Order: sequence, then structure tokens, then C-alpha cells
Amino acid sequence: MPYFGLNALPVVRFPSGSGMDQVDIRPRQDRPRGDTANDIHTKDSARAGLSVTATSGALVGPPWQQRENGYILRSMTDQESNDEELVSNYIEPHVEFDAQELSELGPVDAVITPCSGMGLPGFELVHGPDETIKLLNILRPRWVLPMANGDIDASGLLSPYINEIKGSEVDLYGISDEPSWNGRRITIIPVVPGESIQLSHDI
Repeated sequence: MPYFGLNALPVVRFPSGSGMDQVDIRPRQDRPRGDTANDIHTKDSARAGLSVTATSGALVGPPWQQRENGYILRSMTDQESNDEELVSNYIEPHVEFDAQELSELGPVDAVITPCSGMGLPGFELVHGPDETIKLLNILRPRWVLPMANGDIDASGLLSPYINEIKGSEVDLYGISDEPSWNGRRITIIPVVPGESIQLSHDI
């Protein structure tokens, strides 16, 4: 089904994606790290608005290439809404981050991140649970939505050498038994492709 407002659809992307203009979509918003877009909103909504902050992400490609972005998404509200009901989310699919940067941007309510990694001998393509624990200690979320990056069926010449990375000293799922930093327990929410998940401060 065509989207009839396509020419007005805001596109937030990492700067290195600026050459991927197969479709003429405007206005574009290239987000340098640490920059925030605050003008994404639905005027008729009681909780109108979405704040998108770009964060340091993964280095995908040669060392001189600019890093990809992670993102922190925060609901914005008008003065009549209750700020405590709003939910903030962080997502970055490789568990690569700048700890100092995130410590200044956190905490968030939910983190979408791999809970197991994958890699080649001597090189991690996606970091494993040890790095995820560090991330959670910085962002102090209430919910964790795992990305199954390590659960793949690979083919090709290198496929026999790709393996799943699991935690050596930490059990990611063990954190659900520990009190969180805000006095509540961290909840790890299973994610099923195609099924919606609703996060609420009531749960």
C-alpha cells in the first residue's frame, strides 16, 4: 500500500547513509552523534512528539569509516500529560557504545540489545553478554528486549568459523533476579518476530 505522505516523512539516519538515496524522501535528518531531533511529532496526540538522540555505535567497515549510530528514543509530552507515564528506549545492534556518552544521556526505561553475540576466531562481530551487562549498568533500564543476533544460520566460506558468544563470568538472565537501580527488578521480555510489545509503567 503506498504511503501518500512519503515526501513529508521524516527520515532519521546515520550520516554515512547519506549516499543511499534510492528513494527521494524528504525532509532528511542526518544525526551526528550527540545530536537530537525534537521535531518529530503527531499534532493530534495527547503525548505528541518523539525525541531522537544519536549515540556512538558500531564501526562497520574500515577503521577510517564513520561509526554507525545507536539511538535513544524518548516520548515528548505537552504540559497536560504525566511525564512519569512516558517511556524511553535505547537501541544499538552490536553492543558498541561510548560509556561516558551514555552515562550523560541515561537512564532509559527499555534497552533493545543483543543478549548473545557472534564472532570469528579472535574477532567479535557482535559483542556478547559481558558487554551487555556493562551497557545495562550504565543505562539502568527497567526492561531488556533481547535481540537474537547470535542465533543465526550462516552459509558460505566463513560460516564454519562463525560461533555464538556467551558470557564467561556473567549470566545475563541472572540480572532479572536482582533489584534494579530504581528499586524494581529488571524484566527481560522475550521478543517474538511479528508480535507487538507494549511497555507500561504499570507492569
